[in-house]
Amino acid sequence: MSDESLGRVYSLRRGLARQKVVIYDSFAFRPANSDVGEADTGQLWKLISGNWRVDGTSLLSETGTDMPAMLGQDLGTNQMKFQVDVSNAAGAGLFFRYKDKNNYMALRIEEDQLVLHKYKAGVTYKMGSFAYESTTDMITLSVVQDGDSILASVNSTTAITLNDGDFMDYTIFGLISPSADPLTGAIPPASVEYLGTPSNKASYARNVWDMQLFDDKIYIGQGNSSNSPPAAKAGPNPIVYYDLVRNQFVTEKVNTVNPATGAVTAVKTYVDEEQIDRYRAFDDDRLYIPGHDATESSSFANFYFKNRNEDQWTKYRNIPQQYHVYDIYRYRNVLFAAGNRSGRIDPNKQETGSDVLRSDNNGATWYRIGDTAIGDRAYNFFELRGKLYASGLFMPLDSLLNSHTRILTINEDLSLGYTLFTGTLMMPDIKKLVPSNTLYCRISRPINSGDKLLYLYGEVTNDHQIKERAMAAASDVNQAVRVVFPDANAIPTDIINRNGKTYVLTYTRHSAGDYTIRVYQSADLTSWEEVLHFKQNTFAKSFEEYNGTFYFGLGTDTTSQSSSSGKILRIPSQPVRTVRWNDFQASLL
Repeated sequence: MSDESLGRVYSLRRGLARQKVVIYDSFAFRPANSDVGEADTGQLWKLISGNWRVDGTSLLSETGTDMPAMLGQDLGTNQMKFQVDVSNAAGAGLFFRYKDKNNYMALRIEEDQLVLHKYKAGVTYKMGSFAYESTTDMITLSVVQDGDSILASVNSTTAITLNDGDFMDYTIFGLISPSADPLTGAIPPASVEYLGTPSNKASYARNVWDMQLFDDKIYIGQGNSSNSPPAAKAGPNPIVYYDLVRNQFVTEKVNTVNPATGAVTAVKTYVDEEQIDRYRAFDDDRLYIPGHDATESSSFANFYFKNRNEDQWTKYRNIPQQYHVYDIYRYRNVLFAAGNRSGRIDPNKQETGSDVLRSDNNGATWYRIGDTAIGDRAYNFFELRGKLYASGLFMPLDSLLNSHTRILTINEDLSLGYTLFTGTLMMPDIKKLVPSNTLYCRISRPINSGDKLLYLYGEVTNDHQIKERAMAAASDVNQAVRVVFPDANAIPTDIINRNGKTYVLTYTRHSAGDYTIRVYQSADLTSWEEVLHFKQNTFAKSFEEYNGTFYFGLGTDTTSQSSSSGKILRIPSQPVRTVRWNDFQASLL
């Protein structure tokens, strides 16, 4: 610090000696656009989140769609007064008693009122508010802490007083700047855009089972393959995508091709399936659809693929003796299919009918390699510790049945084996989550993130759909933990990886027609923070992300039959918001 700077600081401190000023920062004695560094009085600032920089004689904070920007100090005591001059910007303010990003207190500006919030275990509590009027762009905020007593002021007017003993052991305090939503720290409902409802089928068949980003398009999976109502056997279904360049829905053609000759035998505007349940992309060049439930005979099941930059799909009808193909997976440059056999099962061979098939020539021909689990359906492939597993049904603990399940295992050299999975270990707390009359559970949406496997789990419903209950992170076979989000009541429905982070779509049902939809993110699968939330009259079943913009597909269950099912929504990426700060000081009482 220069002699001139020190002189000005010492003069300032002499003038405020009666207030026992310990920390002061005018943000005026650094080169323009420098890092925040230390206060004029020498204390280093603690960067908690966001972007902060000095600009001329002011401090600027910049935030986007994630956590609010936070910059802190620590006097090691809750016997203090601290204040700052700040832009009259909704969401800006002061925080104190900071434990972590889910547990602290904050005084924030909210549209001509000052509000004191407590953030506890990720839940927001409104502790008090005060309406004020200001004719200037900058206002002065202050907080006085005297033990558990809190006094908040705006422009020297006492605004809020209360006593609260939470977080008394935590003494970090400082500046908090708004995130995308100036009021709540998340994107506001007003930013939700309705793009359309591409399906005209009954509400349950409009469920958006999957959304998949591929080739600057978001592909949408809908329909219903159940033989039971509502909307039983709702095929055939078109392949619809939302074009991210032209901002419109498009339906693609499907060419039925003889894989032996390459000849096109039919051209349609739909797939011959009762439901498009999922899309599978294993690289940037090809997208697959497993033939979930063919509208044709059970002699063969179908699968579909599309190459990048093509405007039509190829259908191969050549997976032998399968009612359903629930999943397709590329492993070690070999394709595998998870099915449900339509042919006769030999009980002497202890076969279940949950067939796993293999193709060594990109799907031109297939042969059966084994079966898996209990029941007669193989639902998912997933990788764990370098091996590929084909999973079917899992069992919760029951008085008559144990929870052990045989899983077909494909080793790294493509040899086969079986692994014993325990349902109650792979689906933590499933005994509590599943109704007592439900015997069959399964996983869905398995996705690898770092060295962990993430997946949703819950009971089988409406034939072969899933009612999600929770999400687990598995580090190995039978070594899984249930993921608990800041909103402990949140039900996860979809998972994606983007740019080194994992995003999870969840919903919380408050009452009939009243849902809060949230997206959480994590870089380490341990700490989860909210990216955005919004209200709808039903839940979101699937989602996607593209350049910071999120897309959502709404769904419904068999009982509610929401008319909003099938809607496609968009929440645009939010611009960076800038707040200006001047003259921060902290005093001991």
